[in-house]
Parts: sequence; C-alpha cells; structure tokens
Amino acid sequence: MSAVKAIFSLVMVGIFLYLTITSVGRLLDAQEDVKIAQKEYDIAAAENAQAQKELDNVIKYGCANPTVTPGLVSCPNG
Repeated sequence: MSAVKAIFSLVMVGIFLYLTITSVGRLLDAQEDVKIAQKEYDIAAAENAQAQKELDNVIKYGCANPTVTPGLVSCPNG
C-alpha cells in the first residue's frame, strides 16, 4: 500500500510542477501583454488629447490649427 501512496505522491508532485511551470509562463506572457497594452493606451491618450485640442480650436476659432497672435487669429488654407 505504501508503494501506491509513493507513486500517487510522485504523480501529484509532477502535476503540481507542470501546473506551476505553465502558470509562470502564462504570467510572464500576460505581463508582456500588459506592457504592450500600456504603450497602446499611451499612444491613444496622446491622440485623443490632440483631437480634443483640435476640436476645441474648431469650436472656438473655426479651424483645427489656427495661428493665434495677440489680437489676430488666422486659419491656414486647406
């Protein structure tokens, strides 16, 4: 009976090690995915800020990229 317990214990240790190793691999992959997603988010946030600035300019001045000087606002043609 103790041989059965020993074999069972070895099988369980093997399964535990397999699950631990694959879980660590998946964790490392997930961390890399998070880094990529963070970079994409930062780019999207910068693009959103630029678009919001252009929208504010369109609402305020009538064009997306005006040249604003004291007392004068000019919009480029195009």
